[in-house]
Amino acid sequence: LEKVTMSANSFITKTSSFTLNSPHEGAIIFCENTAPMTIGIPNMSAGFNTTFIAKSNSQVDFSPAAGFGLNSFNGANRIAGFAGQASIIYDCPSVAFLGGNIV
Repeated sequence: LEKVTMSANSFITKTSSFTLNSPHEGAIIFCENTAPMTIGIPNMSAGFNTTFIAKSNSQVDFSPAAGFGLNSFNGANRIAGFAGQASIIYDCPSVAFLGGNIV
């Protein structure tokens, strides 16, 4: 039986806006922002995935690149608040699914 385990290298802390890139693949990103932040969603390879956890009450929004298909329930694109979690999973380079505690 295989299990996925985390290590200290699994976690990244971000305090301001940024765009996803290859070092974020498979990571847990703590959003510890004191002002609203935006996470840019560019084209990435199929299977790319990242999880986000809000460690503050400040707004965390997801913003797809032009022409990118970001699919989420009811078009939600913001982590709901402190301790909210969101995950993104790429279906193909230009389409991904965003889910979790998003509004």
